[in-house]
Amino acid sequence: AVRHLKKAIELVPDFVDAHYWLGQCYLKQSKRAEGIAAFQKAVKLAPDSEYGIKAKESLKALYR
Repeated sequence: AVRHLKKAIELVPDFVDAHYWLGQCYLKQSKRAEGIAAFQKAVKLAPDSEYGIKAKESLKALYR
């Protein structure tokens, strides 16, 4: 999944959904720093979108 999400982001850098799901995949792989970076990118691109909000929630959960 990571490979496909990275390819999607390469093709469409502002694809917020892909950044969010990439963050989720990284967390499943115990790659916390990479997950945080992906979530931060999603928030930066579209903070008020569905996936921007989900990314903010994921970041909050990681810092609890």
